[in-house]
Amino acid sequence: MTDENSPEKQQHGRWGFLGHPFVIAALSSITAIIVAVLTLSSQSDSTPDPKLDQKTQGDIAFRVEPDFEFYEEGWRVAFDGPLPDTAQYPRTPTGGYVPKFKWAKTRGAIEIGESHLRLYLQNNGTERVTIRAVSAQVTERIEPLAQTYMEAPSAGVNEIIHLEFDLDSGDVVPAIKGTADGSAPSAGAKPFFSTRNVTLDPDETTDFRLTAKSTRCLCKYRFELEIVKVDSTLKLEVGDSAGRPFVITGPAQSYVDRWMDGGLACQRPSIVRAEADGTADCQSRP
Repeated sequence: MTDENSPEKQQHGRWGFLGHPFVIAALSSITAIIVAVLTLSSQSDSTPDPKLDQKTQGDIAFRVEPDFEFYEEGWRVAFDGPLPDTAQYPRTPTGGYVPKFKWAKTRGAIEIGESHLRLYLQNNGTERVTIRAVSAQVTERIEPLAQTYMEAPSAGVNEIIHLEFDLDSGDVVPAIKGTADGSAPSAGAKPFFSTRNVTLDPDETTDFRLTAKSTRCLCKYRFELEIVKVDSTLKLEVGDSAGRPFVITGPAQSYVDRWMDGGLACQRPSIVRAEADGTADCQSRP
């Protein structure tokens, strides 16, 4: 016989209601809602749907996004103002530069010197099309940003077409073939499409790596593609996911403020002050 005030009886009195059928049903519903919320949360951090932000002009569907593979090796950006609040800066170990690059870009950072993008194209029509030209069209050219500098120092492929655009060479810049190691193309390099075309059969897809470069200006620019059918020509203008021009800045001679990721120099996953010669002040804090 169990005593009325025994621990077993007290425990049954407090928690026995959980066995009621209505309570079980309610708990099942709550559990399902929690699982659904967690699933949606995990999906929001996963690889984006290939059709996300996809636009269509004529029969050509296209999408452009940062080429994150390049930024994993390191990056340099400028802010047109002070360093943003760093409370949400990713505290990843040495490297792990892509989430840090995303942190900077969502806070208004502009790449210095080079900007790397990936352009995806799909022919949704019933006829073969030919990509006859790709060029960068500079829409605005002003002095480079000179306020706040930040870098993630470098720690050290897919078979797709890599195109480069030197925005310092003019306002309409034809694509030239990019180099695999990122070095400068040979002097007098001919436009890529002056000697070749790229064709897309119905439902066929392709993608391009697009690298825009500048050492002299803050440049706003778009890309223009000339796409030819048997009986017509389409001029396809490509901006960012919101339809705005892309932006890049050349390096300034000096900056009001300089910062860097401390993972390599200080073995500390945080932002530290950087000197003009590139050395890190490992004792500093934003």
